[in-house]
Amino acid sequence: MDKPGKTVTIKINGKDHHFKNVQQENKKPRKKKQQRLPEQRVASWQTAAAQEEESFDWILPDIVPSDGLKETKAAVEPKKHQKNGVRLPALNKSSKQNEVFSRIFLTVLFAVILGTSIGFIILKLVTSEAAPEVQNKPETPVLEKTEEEAGGNTAAVTGTAPLKPISTYVVQGGVYTTEDGANDIAKTIEAKGIPVKVFPSNGKFALLLAAADSLQRAKQLSTDLKSKGIDVFAKPLEIGSASLSGLKKDEQKIVETTPEMFALLSGAGSEEAGKKVADLQANLNKIPDKNISHKELKTIKSSLQQASASFLSYQKTKDEGKNAEMQNELLSVLASYQTLGK
Repeated sequence: MDKPGKTVTIKINGKDHHFKNVQQENKKPRKKKQQRLPEQRVASWQTAAAQEEESFDWILPDIVPSDGLKETKAAVEPKKHQKNGVRLPALNKSSKQNEVFSRIFLTVLFAVILGTSIGFIILKLVTSEAAPEVQNKPETPVLEKTEEEAGGNTAAVTGTAPLKPISTYVVQGGVYTTEDGANDIAKTIEAKGIPVKVFPSNGKFALLLAAADSLQRAKQLSTDLKSKGIDVFAKPLEIGSASLSGLKKDEQKIVETTPEMFALLSGAGSEEAGKKVADLQANLNKIPDKNISHKELKTIKSSLQQASASFLSYQKTKDEGKNAEMQNELLSVLASYQTLGK
């Protein structure tokens, strides 16, 4: 027998309403309905469900074997290694090394420049301090061979002698572009009994007629020559200031004596000057000509000897002819002395 259904009484607006337990009533019919479903309908449901499963796209992860996973991990590892390989610290290390090298190089370069500069400064100071000492020392001939090396023969000793400058004043005629033109005019002047020498100067040829120890005396001589119809003028002249090497000892004596002796001979001719000229002449006379191999020095020695003889004779006799002879020899000394050292 069926159990009596339970009822639920609900009072709404003062009225009682009775309801049966719906769940129990509903359950029973559903069970009956499920049991009574025809097999044909069940089969259609199953077919529809099968079709729905077939039509649904299932996306499932691929099943990768364990070996495949290992290979994937191994393949991924190089990427991690590649990232680690391109790291900035390596570049920083090389840049630090370059920076250290640059600092060392700059330090060494600065030290070299500083040391060189200090060395030049010290050298300049030393040379500037030593220069006055060298200038104060008297000029002496430099001997290239000693008497012992020359076997005791003083004439064979060679050395270097400075050519001290000869500063004087001269009476000059004209200046010519060619030597032949100068020689032609010189012959016309010599025909008047006036000494004259052709003197090369800066590629041209000048005529020198007299020498003096002062400008005033040179002007006086030029006035005398103008009175004889010769166009001349007075001017200063300086020659020499060089050195001559390979000289024998006697040749060095001639070079050293020439400037002093020329100044005395071209002077006014005082008594004191006469004594000095006589002493220098005696020294020249002691030098044998065979000991002189330099051609210009032979000419200078001979001219100085003749000029000193005329000078001493003029002091005694006041003969103007002797004075003219002396002037001629002095001009010859100037012409030969300027060629030395060239």
